[in-house]
Amino acid sequence: MNHTFVIPAYNRPKYLAECIRSLQNQNMKIPIIISTSTPNDYVRRIAKKYSVTLIEHNQGGSIAKDWNYAYKIADAKYVTLAHEDDIYLPNYSEAIKYHCLRYDPLLISTKYLDYVDDMPRRTYAHIIKNFMNSVFYYRKKIGSTFWKNFSLMFGNSICCPSVTYNKEMIGDFKFSNKYKVNLDWDAWARLSKFSGSFLYVNRVLMYHRIHSNAQTNIGIHDSTRYLEDKEMFEYFWPVPIARLLSFFYKYSYTSSTSDH
Repeated sequence: MNHTFVIPAYNRPKYLAECIRSLQNQNMKIPIIISTSTPNDYVRRIAKKYSVTLIEHNQGGSIAKDWNYAYKIADAKYVTLAHEDDIYLPNYSEAIKYHCLRYDPLLISTKYLDYVDDMPRRTYAHIIKNFMNSVFYYRKKIGSTFWKNFSLMFGNSICCPSVTYNKEMIGDFKFSNKYKVNLDWDAWARLSKFSGSFLYVNRVLMYHRIHSNAQTNIGIHDSTRYLEDKEMFEYFWPVPIARLLSFFYKYSYTSSTSDH
């Protein structure tokens, strides 16, 4: 299958080598590219050590710009933007191949576990996100705009680093530079209008690392996350309902990160 992993690496990512090893240990081997707008010897040494293609560029300046460039350079039908902090289990690429060849979805996401203090854990936020994905328990894929929107109305149900994109169907899509934290949730909302299905694999295929320097954690502590959540809920709901949902949604992730 025509599939590529691209890692948008920023600055000197502490867990980059661990992420690369998890991608190289896939049961089905997939090309790996590191893309960085912050060239440095640390990333160059890791790329050389693991014999991974490194592309340095000057198109960065924000997460959206880094992701957009990484998405653009992937010369494959399917592309996974592998997050530099995260771990992909050995059967991830195999499962993606099976479901993409069988269903040819617009995008495919998977179940995951949060990775806290070097251990996979079922955090409260993770449990809530699994609940939001319950629409997929009765159907593996959803194709109508209504159901794709429904899966996003109560929060960001899709784990961004687990996602593989179908570039032939999505085309020259760009993440919005408007957001620092919710650029993925905004992307899913816009992609829900595209022709094609969202597909969810109800198996844990990756670990999403939670740590204090992650952008999501920074966004929680400076209120960026709450304000962006409120804006996304207002996209789907009247303002009074959006505010109420924002309040309860905030508890789901602050309770999971309060000790980290």
